Amino acid sequence: MSGSMIYKAAPTVLASALTLTGSLVASTTEVDTSLASYVTLFVDYTKGGSATLLELVVEEQVQGDTTWRQTSAQSSGTPSGGAVAVELVSTTYTVTATGSREITVPCYGASKLRVKVRETGTPGGTITVKASAVQEAS
Repeated sequence: MSGSMIYKAAPTVLASALTLTGSLVASTTEVDTSLASYVTLFVDYTKGGSATLLELVVEEQVQGDTTWRQTSAQSSGTPSGGAVAVELVSTTYTVTATGSREITVPCYGASKLRVKVRETGTPGGTITVKASAVQEAS
């Protein structure tokens, strides 16, 4: 048999039927990612009546450090004088409609992962987030 085997851990509940506010609220539970390459987030979102959208931010911590860091992406730069400045920006996932979603995020080198969520506009929706660590083996 060729290829990689994938081991997916049982889901950890990070937020359960959490009522959303206009402020980023961190999950009180985190998932152990010390042996994981990725984490799959299972998001069940019910939009508040007059809300605009859900914002979900992933934060990671490395072994021996107590600082939570947001995952980053590169923002495309504009060439100037033969060089391009590439800015790092925080990755924010947005959802505009009620529904269930699955998001897979890389977590190489992190020992723990949590999420922060909020609803923009007039908040009042709810969210449940479960996380499953994914380990690749060959």
